[in-house]
Amino acid sequence: MGAARWEAYANDQASPDTLIAASAASNRSEADKHPAEWLPSDGSYHCTYAATWVGTKLRWNLAVDDTERQPSRVLETISSWVNSASAAMTTQVSARTRKSS
Repeated sequence: MGAARWEAYANDQASPDTLIAASAASNRSEADKHPAEWLPSDGSYHCTYAATWVGTKLRWNLAVDDTERQPSRVLETISSWVNSASAAMTTQVSARTRKSS
């Protein structure tokens, strides 16, 4: 990517998905990882994050590495989160049910 194109990409404000406010810690942990390697701590945003990543790659015609070509990696990561969240919710519901009994 040439310097002018890189600058346009880095300063792109045409899409509401391009610049998203994030904490410094989140920014550092994400670095340049793609959704198969990193997802935001807010699980409700995982699918949106992955879709935004793909949309940005397509819009800017950016290169895609071998891992990114495997949508199953992203889906596995999201599925893992969903399973963890589901288990946590089941535990919370069970605990509430026991308290109300």
